[in-house]
Amino acid sequence: MAPAELARLTACRPVFAVGARLGATLVEGGRALSLASLAGTRVGVVLAIARPERVLRCLSASGIHPVATRLFADHARPRARGLGLRDAVDVWLTTPKCATKLGAHFEGANVVVLRRELSLPDELLALCTAAARAPDGPS
Repeated sequence: MAPAELARLTACRPVFAVGARLGATLVEGGRALSLASLAGTRVGVVLAIARPERVLRCLSASGIHPVATRLFADHARPRARGLGLRDAVDVWLTTPKCATKLGAHFEGANVVVLRRELSLPDELLALCTAAARAPDGPS
C-alpha cells in the first residue's frame, strides 16, 4: 500500500503497533517451549502450506536455521522419507494447520507446533473492552 493511501485510510482512525513473537508447543504432552530452548538442537521444518517461505523467513529472523526442510504442496499430507534419514533432526517444527496431518512424531523425531503470540497495546485492549461493554455492543 502506498504511503498516501495508508495516511488517507488511517486519518480518522487510531493506529496501533502490535508486537508478535514466535512460540512453540510440543505435540506430545502439549508443553509450551520457547524457541530459545531449541538452541543447539538439530531442527527440521515440515510444511504443507501455500507460502512456506514466510514461515522460513520468520524462523530465520528468530535465529532458527533448520538443518532439514520438508516442503509439500498446500493441504498435502506430509510423507516421511526412508528409514535411513530418520536421525537427521532432533525435532520437527510445523504450523498448527500442518500439525493436523502429522502425529506427535515425524521421521522419528518429536513434532513441535509453531504459534504466533501477539502483544496488544493497553490502549487497544481498553478500546475493545469499552466497546464490548457499550449498551449497543461494538460499533
